[in-house]
Amino acid sequence: MIFSFSNVLIADSGNNSANKLQSFSNTDLQAVPQDEINLVRVPIPIDFDDQTIDWDNVFFGFEGAHADVIENPQQDEFNESNFVGRMVKDAQIYWAGAFFWTEETFWFTEEKYTISMDVWSPRTNVGINLKLEQSDGSGQFDSFAITTKAGEWETLTWSYNGVNPQIDWDQITLIFDFNEGQNGDGGPDWTWYFDNIVINSAGPDDVRDEGPGTPEDLHPLSLPLDFEDDDFNWNFAFLGFEAGHLSRVGNPSPTGINTSDWVGRMVKGSGPFWAGAFMHLDETFTVDP
Repeated sequence: MIFSFSNVLIADSGNNSANKLQSFSNTDLQAVPQDEINLVRVPIPIDFDDQTIDWDNVFFGFEGAHADVIENPQQDEFNESNFVGRMVKDAQIYWAGAFFWTEETFWFTEEKYTISMDVWSPRTNVGINLKLEQSDGSGQFDSFAITTKAGEWETLTWSYNGVNPQIDWDQITLIFDFNEGQNGDGGPDWTWYFDNIVINSAGPDDVRDEGPGTPEDLHPLSLPLDFEDDDFNWNFAFLGFEAGHLSRVGNPSPTGINTSDWVGRMVKGSGPFWAGAFMHLDETFTVDP
């Protein structure tokens, strides 16, 4: 089943829901078997003017949100497209949204890690979660942008700096007004338009460094751990999540209490505050009470 969780963590920051941690237990967002979803995959970039695509079967809405493609009702000098995407929220569940699948997978590098999208919003200060996922349910990454204009088009950019470069993404979930306590009624204040989705990701000439894409790829480590083993393949020692990245590097300050040649380095990208990394051990251990 997709969207079935034993524990769901959702980010929120004040009015914009970007950093405040909320927890929901045993939440079944959409009890739909994966093999029953038959969406049309779309090529990227996406501008909706290609009417050879069956847009009626591109978006999968959940929890009271609905996305479709319509003739552009807000055509102007900024956006002259004939067709745009529309998101309508008619639900009190603030994580209601819709997702779609891309025709080809994509991955991000240290230099190419953004998605931009043109948005027409009825209100300013609306938090939009543009969430990366894998259609098989094995990975996800949240990123947020805030609208600054009302009643006109603007280009927003979402950062995925620090996301694991080993992961191939093929699903994008759109959640408009990711704000706890909202009460969407499907009216004008809960209708958004979007267009021109551009993914700045790795190209055909980019080379992906080796490393783990899933926990099964990790090479177990032994305790105590001091990073000095040159024969160990450290590229497969740690698996980061939510823009956390842990690696082995030369000791940048071999003085004082630590004169080791090698140390671990943790870098946190643009993900949430719980971003981190984990490792597997070659033996279990117990902790005395």
